[in-house]
Parts: sequence; C-alpha cells; structure tokens
Amino acid sequence: AHLRGHLPPTHACGDCDYRTPNKYDLAKHLLIHAGIKKWQCSRCPNNYHTVSNLREHERMVHERLKRYACNICEKMFYDRTHLQRHVDSHNDIKRHECDVCHAAFSRRCH
Repeated sequence: AHLRGHLPPTHACGDCDYRTPNKYDLAKHLLIHAGIKKWQCSRCPNNYHTVSNLREHERMVHERLKRYACNICEKMFYDRTHLQRHVDSHNDIKRHECDVCHAAFSRRCH
C-alpha cells in the first residue's frame, strides 16, 4: 500500500474518488459498489467480497483456534504470522523498507 503511493493512480472508480495503479485492486473495489459478495460462509449468513476475507472470518469467528501465545503479554493468536507481527510491535521492529523513500514499516502491506 505504501509503495503504491509513489505510483500514479491510473485506474479510477466511476462511482467514487477511489484511484489505484493496480487494475486488480480496482476490480476488487468495484465489487463493493455492485454489492457483490460471492463468498458465503457455510456456518452463518455472512458473505464476503474475497475468499481471503471469508477464510479469515472462519478462523477467527467459527474456529477460534488461537494456539500461539505471545511470550511477553500472553495474548493468543490463530497463526504464527499474526503472533510475529504482534511481538514485533512490542519490540518496535520494522522489517520492511520502502524502496523509493526508505521509510520503515512493521508490515509489508504499508
């Protein structure tokens, strides 16, 4: 997300001010305006725009499998990635650097 800020937004939404350099991000965004939520949870009536959102919902709401504990505060997480991100926040670790402006971030998605 941070790196995209250095690129000119070439794809624009016709319904709002959303602009992005990535045509796939625009396609996902357009689903919001269309009201299309094609991924339905099999355990409840919730629907999601993307399969990754559905999977996250299933793990967090229905499975509640939080097997990984923070050794600093004992908070529980359902996967190692979220645990590591949390531990990094305790230690103010910033593992990802922007190639353009060299700003440092704790998460790659910035």
